[in-house]
Amino acid sequence: GSLAAGGEETKRSDTLKNIAVGVTYRAVEWVGASFQYVLEDRSSAIDLFAYRANTFTVAVEALF
Repeated sequence: GSLAAGGEETKRSDTLKNIAVGVTYRAVEWVGASFQYVLEDRSSAIDLFAYRANTFTVAVEALF
């Protein structure tokens, strides 16, 4: 896409990078836990659309 501001149009070009790492631990067959980290980095020709996000997820699971 493109963005027009003040009569000038800028073509939008994004580069997206994702990295995800996680571990799962099962204490017994019916109880476990997991942890995941995700890094997302988007650079853009238009600064309004550029961002960096760090996400951490922790989960505990029990099956009954």
